[in-house]
Amino acid sequence: MSKNTFEWCAVFRVFARVHTHRQKLYLAGAELVGDYQLHITHIVVPSKKDAYQNDVNTITNANDVPQRIKIVKWSWVVKCKQEGSIQRPQIDHYVHPARGNADYGITLVTNTKRKREEVEFFDDSEDEDKQSRKKKRISLSNEADTSTEDKGKESEWRKCYISAAMQSDEDESDNERIDFKYRNFQCLQKRDKVRTECPNQDVVDKLRELANTYRNRPGDDYHWRVYAYSKGDYLKMLTCNLTRSVAIASIRNCKHRIESLEEALGIHGVGVKTAEKIMEVIRTGNLKRIRYEQDERTVIVGIFRGIYGVGTTVAYDWYSRGLRTLEDVKQRRFGIKLTAAQDIGVKYYEDLASRMPREEAKDIFDQIVTHAHSIDSKLSVEIMGSYRRGEETCGDIDILITRNPEDALEVLPRLLKKLHEAKILVADLGGGDVDDLEAKYMGLCRRSPRDKVRRIDILTIPYSQWPGALIYFTGDDIFNRSMRLLANKKGMSLNQRGLWTGVVRDHRTRQKTAAGTLLNLPTERAIFEYLGVPWQEPHQRVRKH
Repeated sequence: MSKNTFEWCAVFRVFARVHTHRQKLYLAGAELVGDYQLHITHIVVPSKKDAYQNDVNTITNANDVPQRIKIVKWSWVVKCKQEGSIQRPQIDHYVHPARGNADYGITLVTNTKRKREEVEFFDDSEDEDKQSRKKKRISLSNEADTSTEDKGKESEWRKCYISAAMQSDEDESDNERIDFKYRNFQCLQKRDKVRTECPNQDVVDKLRELANTYRNRPGDDYHWRVYAYSKGDYLKMLTCNLTRSVAIASIRNCKHRIESLEEALGIHGVGVKTAEKIMEVIRTGNLKRIRYEQDERTVIVGIFRGIYGVGTTVAYDWYSRGLRTLEDVKQRRFGIKLTAAQDIGVKYYEDLASRMPREEAKDIFDQIVTHAHSIDSKLSVEIMGSYRRGEETCGDIDILITRNPEDALEVLPRLLKKLHEAKILVADLGGGDVDDLEAKYMGLCRRSPRDKVRRIDILTIPYSQWPGALIYFTGDDIFNRSMRLLANKKGMSLNQRGLWTGVVRDHRTRQKTAAGTLLNLPTERAIFEYLGVPWQEPHQRVRKH
């Protein structure tokens, strides 16, 4: 599809489960509009899925949509692609053929949003012919013949859509009203209540099990299947304007029991194949695909991948050499070699495979705080990750340490020595030997000689990076990605060091060409406010379940 095929097309909504449909339109020059704007030209729906007709009608009755806005099938997009330019829709391209009989013709509308995006990275000067063509197109749009009745529909439809979409509680403060175009970002969905039990937990568990099975298989095909079921790519999890969010998160957020295939298809991000799997679990309690995928190789590779420092490639290599058990790995059969970290991972395999209770994590943290303050009472020490989010179990322990003012922190090597002497640290996996403001240690710890061994990371950071680090290491990962993408969309950058402004990115790759300036924001709340995100306590930032 040509880069400029839909250069003058502003598409209001694309009712399609397939992310590539939106991506193709966007790359061909169209602007995908998530809310009502005056320059909307088209509403696009799939050609062969009448179910999406209901999606259109949930926004408004099609008869109330201004006539200049074309409600067309995907087949019209295909036709435009073949011709290399926007084509006048034929009768069979319309979802409502009656609207085609009263067609006013294609109204070309300047795609100002996409144009601004390109002007930022290219020379502003344009040749006279191009400027002349642009003025002509704008003139055609402004002088389009629109009836008084259609203008009335325009006004009423706009009021109807915006009033329905923007309705909120009367007591909501102005600071918490979200910019409409960013409304679908996960980080903007403030959650005040504790998550209740999921009525479709059996479905969630089976889809997770299938996703974990795919993780144990090599190749990009299985890699993307894992994303489709669990995490999703960068855009998929964070915004719904151009993409669909992933299945498990959507099902987990469903507040009632799924009872039919049609209902499953109506869940955000669920396609036909996933919907069929959902109904299979609901009917039988099982998922045949899991049994099909879990052959001997997949199961054994999954066991090997549970060893610290072993990925899918190494696990498959061991399997192909003939290894079948952890004992084979310990004995280094068939000439395999283990790194120091892998050797430790095999030794403590059972301990590291289990999650620790919250109380155990707190006891270990309290001991570390005591030893840290014995070195310097001005140190700020915080436990991060799932513990800070208030979860009942933790996979590992993440410790952040800083000092105000940030003068000669030089604490990590001394702290590690004390923790080793106290038998809290039992093995080193890396780091900790650098005496610097920014340093990281990875190792294994335990509460007492009678307890299981647990993974631990200890990081020291400059005080100026404390707010950004608190956000980054608190998580969860979906919430963090959403925050980072929102900053990206607003021309900024958010990472573990803080919020940066004046960031310049390549408009094609979105890679940074200029890092910008780190803002002096003293607290987590200040970063939230600067980005326009409602303040949320750590336990309110949980998105992945």
